[in-house]
Amino acid sequence: MNKKMIILEAVIRLCRNKSVRSVTHRNVAKEAGLKSFSNVVYHFGSTESLISAALAHYKKSGEQCQIMDCYTLTEGRKDERTI
Repeated sequence: MNKKMIILEAVIRLCRNKSVRSVTHRNVAKEAGLKSFSNVVYHFGSTESLISAALAHYKKSGEQCQIMDCYTLTEGRKDERTI
């Protein structure tokens, strides 16, 4: 698995286990087992791009992920979504 996929999987784990708000470059790097968060920044730039890419990756896999009590990036309100 390449670094990009490792990072995306780490984002999904953080969303499942904590919340979307816990997705930061540092938290993702730690969850992915990376020494530095610079790899996360290099591959994805903003946190919004990182979350969008991870959710698109997960959606492509054909599985469904229910993220409870998360804040949507577009509306900034509490919401429950099945992705």
